[in-house]
Amino acid sequence: MDVETQGLLAELSNIHQRTKAAVEKLGDDGVNWQPSAPGTNPASVIVSHMCGSEAAWVGEYVGGVPAHRDRAAEFQSPQKTVKGLTVVVDRAQASSQTAISKHTSVSLNKLAATGRPEFKGTLRDCVLHALTHESEHVGHLELTLQLWQARGK
Repeated sequence: MDVETQGLLAELSNIHQRTKAAVEKLGDDGVNWQPSAPGTNPASVIVSHMCGSEAAWVGEYVGGVPAHRDRAAEFQSPQKTVKGLTVVVDRAQASSQTAISKHTSVSLNKLAATGRPEFKGTLRDCVLHALTHESEHVGHLELTLQLWQARGK
């Protein structure tokens, strides 16, 4: 593994650690609580969606392991416990570790086959897409935690 792939994995690991920390602070009741603001989701949905997306963008497009992703299911029937969500995050971490560690800075320059005609990028772009997407959602998750902790005050 070279410096770039190590850095990408470190960034994903940081996101996974932040995700698990927020989930643990929410507890089983909190991960299923939904803020009252329109368009929000409970933490269970946010985490399920983050990891489903990562399975596609990193595990499948970069690592070549079919994700068999059902995006709609991420929003309808996510894991509902801290333990279940932790397993989902750990699985995403392991899959991404395997996928990215196969590559170097040079091989990440290869054009990605995503099956998405609108996406014309490299394997690196797929990893960067996953990082950007997950960073946004971990922010949502941390805001959900803050709202959970402040409810009823």
